[in-house]
Amino acid sequence: MARWLVNQDEVQMGVDSLSDLVSLARAGRLSPGDMVQPPGATDWVYAGEIPQLAEVFPEDSLAQDADDWEPPRPLSGRWVVAALILSLFLGLGGLAAGWAVLQADGPTLLGAEDAYSQVLVKRGAALRAGPSERSPEGGRVEKDQSLALLAKRGEYYKVRVPSGGEGWLHTSEVFPLYLLAEGQARAEVDPLYNPDRYVIVTNASWMALDERQAHLTVFEFSLSNQSGFEMTDLVLRATIKDSRGNELERVEIPVEGRIPARGSTAVGTLEPARRGGDKRLLTRFTFEELAATDPELALRYKEGVEVAMKSGDFIEAAVDIVELRAIPD
Repeated sequence: MARWLVNQDEVQMGVDSLSDLVSLARAGRLSPGDMVQPPGATDWVYAGEIPQLAEVFPEDSLAQDADDWEPPRPLSGRWVVAALILSLFLGLGGLAAGWAVLQADGPTLLGAEDAYSQVLVKRGAALRAGPSERSPEGGRVEKDQSLALLAKRGEYYKVRVPSGGEGWLHTSEVFPLYLLAEGQARAEVDPLYNPDRYVIVTNASWMALDERQAHLTVFEFSLSNQSGFEMTDLVLRATIKDSRGNELERVEIPVEGRIPARGSTAVGTLEPARRGGDKRLLTRFTFEELAATDPELALRYKEGVEVAMKSGDFIEAAVDIVELRAIPD
């Protein structure tokens, strides 16, 4: 029987049903910041994102999950922006947080760049150089540190520490501050924390060129953004397989530019202006902005991206998104 999985502080357990999860939440044994994987799914979500569980958690449990904070009850209104940390670590140590609650016509950043895109460290952890537990450590972060969220890749967040350094943390090691907002506002800013859920690859096709061109394969596709935020810092992965379905090769493809909010764009190649220069892989959305001030670029831009694959004999290919960042308003 398929079971729900729960990850609490790197300890994983199975739960037979959603009703059992609700019982754990009512008993205080499951918090909104715990990671939950539904039966048959491969992605992890926060318990507080599951409607049946969100209805059970006490109104202040989201704050308690981040070290027993008690922010004031949010004001009612069309949009509510709740609980932004204003100060950390006063003289005696620990966390001292000031809370701001604001009623507005739309999400507001309260004067701080990327204020929505903040995560709070749940416990001391290694800041890794890559999105894997095997990646080397590039420093450490301490409990209650507030970090800027830069991107998401699988189950890892790329973050920036106050000193300016960057690295990767597992999603279970941090508390996303947007969970402190009420339902509609929380849903609206969810793409900042889970951008990969909102952008999909569509109309994908590919054509393998002959061996004289070093196994070049041209991939053509569009990207559809279902969120209200523009997306950027895109990394794609091209995977090819043989006639038996065996994977032959994977190649990662970084793409410059932006994907429009609630819109779509193709991806193309901008040839260098001079021989020996580097090609640029650009979203058409960004290319058109550049071409508006430099029409000559249109002569060097073509749809699709050329990828040099080591294997030339394959019959199946796919393009997937592996890394992405939503841009706060």
